[in-house]
Amino acid sequence: MKRSLGNKISWLWQNAEKILIVVFLATFTLNIRKIFLTPYSYLNGEFNEYTTLSFSWADLLMLAVILIYTIKWLLGQGETAEVGEIQGSNGSIKQYNNNSNKSSTLRFPRNVSRLFEAINKHLCQVFKYETFLLVLFLVWALLSISWSVYKPIAIYRIANLLVIVAFVSILAVNLKDKKWLKVAFFALLLNGVLQSALGIAQFVNNSSIGLHFLGESIVSQNLPGVAKILGFGERHIRAYGTFPHPNILAGFLIIPIFIIVSELLKRIVEKTSTSKKVARGTILAGIPAGFLAIALCFILACFILTFSRSALLGLGIGLLALFWLNFDSIISVLTPPRSKRRFLFALLMVFIILSLVVFWFPARKDLLSLKSLDERNPYLNVARGTILEHPIVGVGIGQFVFNEFLKYSNLEGWQYQPVHNVYFLVASELGAIGLILLLLFILFTIQKGIAKSNLTAGSFYCIIISFLVIALFDHYFWDIKIGMITFALAIVFLRLFKVEPAEKN
Repeated sequence: MKRSLGNKISWLWQNAEKILIVVFLATFTLNIRKIFLTPYSYLNGEFNEYTTLSFSWADLLMLAVILIYTIKWLLGQGETAEVGEIQGSNGSIKQYNNNSNKSSTLRFPRNVSRLFEAINKHLCQVFKYETFLLVLFLVWALLSISWSVYKPIAIYRIANLLVIVAFVSILAVNLKDKKWLKVAFFALLLNGVLQSALGIAQFVNNSSIGLHFLGESIVSQNLPGVAKILGFGERHIRAYGTFPHPNILAGFLIIPIFIIVSELLKRIVEKTSTSKKVARGTILAGIPAGFLAIALCFILACFILTFSRSALLGLGIGLLALFWLNFDSIISVLTPPRSKRRFLFALLMVFIILSLVVFWFPARKDLLSLKSLDERNPYLNVARGTILEHPIVGVGIGQFVFNEFLKYSNLEGWQYQPVHNVYFLVASELGAIGLILLLLFILFTIQKGIAKSNLTAGSFYCIIISFLVIALFDHYFWDIKIGMITFALAIVFLRLFKVEPAEKN
């Protein structure tokens, strides 16, 4: 009995990071947090998110993973003889063997050195040639603290960046095992389904449904500042889930949408292809196709109810990119001879596309209102002025809203917001140098996206493309923690599927 208990405790310790990563992927969207007010948390009497500090449930999980991983390395347990499976870039399943010498002796100076070597190794393994650009970008962001006017926010923002980068690097290392990768993907899909259920319930109820302990925002059709649409003669709230805004929920849902679409496409290609070059078995092979199809419809319904035009545009361009990258495989499925299954699939795709078109160009003019776009013009003007004044180094990370307040102190509190364009926002805060480093990092990440790749890796290329489109019209991938994590997950899963276990860096 004691031996069995000891084995369970040992297993839990050996897999602690993996377990916490799965929990994280299933729950990081819960907006549970502790807010720490600053002297500028209220600008002209209204609470401002961008001049306030917070510690969230996602932060707790990320720091726990980093802490456990660090402790194992300090104890000489960071590298273990481990055998697992990973899906290669051609879709095949390969074995990997991570053998290394380890010592249980507490040699802290040596183990600290090994820890930093391991961090560098894992960064290289995850990001490869992009590592140098990523490190340069982080160093530049760190240096920007020195010329930031309000340093607490700058330190807070760079700390968020460093924690997220460290966490996703550890995530990639721990999800090489195909079994854990399957569990992680299922957790991410479950997260999408639960958020969709909550978003649909909010829309039907036309208010929040009382899950505030999970981070649900208090929303209703009569509250000021709540994202609403005007339709059918009344105000109606948009789907929020537990996100701070419907646009961020829509951005997150793009990930499970692409995962399911690529999974279903891959299964159809495998069933209809006789070529030996087509890999058999998918990353979510244990989940029935019917469940995936229902989950897709459910998530798409919530996605539409967010009424996020930028996310809709990003999803449309991303889907076009996915079909273009896999044009031959998809055409081989949809061309004669057509089975009933193929016909239904084609019909489903036509229905989805028509639904998107209908909601993008609704007949009711109140849903086509350009008021939100007009309200964003002042932020564009602020960004242009900031970039012209500080073209090379910017005003410092996290300083846009504070700088806006210093320049225009007589605005209403709700008007102090970042420019709704990630590229302008980064250029304003980190200057041309920061923007160029970030764009080069992203470019090197997706440079092989036009090449043939398996559907799973291709779907993450297209997710990043979708996010880059959204970044033209919104800012949450840069300055909202959940948005930053969402973007980072897309990049790290892409690199995870592209890295071969036998490669040495």
